[in-house]
Amino acid sequence: VAELLKPVRDFTGGSGPHDDITLTIYTCTDLSSLKRDNPVTPIPFSVASNLGPDELRQGDAVQHFIDLICSQLGLSWVRSDLSTIITELYSNALEHGVLGIDSSIKQFSEGFIEYYTLRARRLASLRSGLITLNANFEPKTRTLTISVKDSGNGFKLEDIPDANTEIAYGRGIMMLKEL
Repeated sequence: VAELLKPVRDFTGGSGPHDDITLTIYTCTDLSSLKRDNPVTPIPFSVASNLGPDELRQGDAVQHFIDLICSQLGLSWVRSDLSTIITELYSNALEHGVLGIDSSIKQFSEGFIEYYTLRARRLASLRSGLITLNANFEPKTRTLTISVKDSGNGFKLEDIPDANTEIAYGRGIMMLKEL
């Protein structure tokens, strides 16, 4: 507290403040330890969903899938990370796998508009394609395994270059590895 008040006293030139100053210090517990200690469902489970063109056009399938997983005891703690991970996997599966759009279109600022216009057009006319979402939970090891598969041509993960922070696309795999 003294360390925080020193700059205030220096700023006021030694004269007292014209109003009250209140400081509170909290010692917080690391949230990851709370996740580990939180009780979880004792029942192993698997959830799978096959999304065809109609479901892919609806746009909210990922949220419903996450809701299914997080409705289980103790798994609401992972909702934020899970939402980021599944949304990124799903977006990649939809945009690159099913719709076949190349991210290099986003090299230039006007490319983002072109990319998302192309995405909307291809999604609206989609007649075939499939994305399969899978989640498996093992309570003994507290392991939640997520997989997202699409009907596209696929790619080899080792062929994906490391993310380049100078370009405005291509960082999804790096983000997934971090999470």
